[in-house]
Order: sequence, then structure tokens, then C-alpha cells
Amino acid sequence: MSHELRTPLNAIRVSVAYCKRRRKFHPKTKCLEYLKHITTVVTTFIRGQFILDDLIKLKAGMMTLDLAATEFAARLFNKTVC
Repeated sequence: MSHELRTPLNAIRVSVAYCKRRRKFHPKTKCLEYLKHITTVVTTFIRGQFILDDLIKLKAGMMTLDLAATEFAARLFNKTVC
């Protein structure tokens, strides 16, 4: 992932994590709900970006593909597929 995307997204993620840790000093439920949503969105975006980076490497011939059945959504969200 390019640093142009990774750096600002990481800054957002770290800021949100800091706010969540400080919630006992500022107990605002709406704010916490919003911060949790931001964390989920940014984390999902970063995981998706890693997948796209792999596809770009594959297309450029910098990586080989091991074909196997998989569930895309489960891999994106790091969940075990049964």
C-alpha cells in the first residue's frame, strides 16, 4: 500500500484508538459509536487495500497465484470459513 494512503489512514486509526481509551473521561455514547464505526471502516479499507496490492503484484508478474477455493468476504474480514 502506498504511504499516501497508509499514513493518513493509520493516523485516523491511532487517533480513534486513543479516543476510545480516553472514553472514561468523556463518556459520550454517540461519540463512541461514531469512533467504533470509523475504526471498522478504516480497518476494512486497509485490509481491502492489501488485497488490491496483491492483485497488482500478480498482474505485474511479481507474484504467483496459488489457485484454491476461498470466500472473499471471509478473507477480507479475517473470519474463518466453515
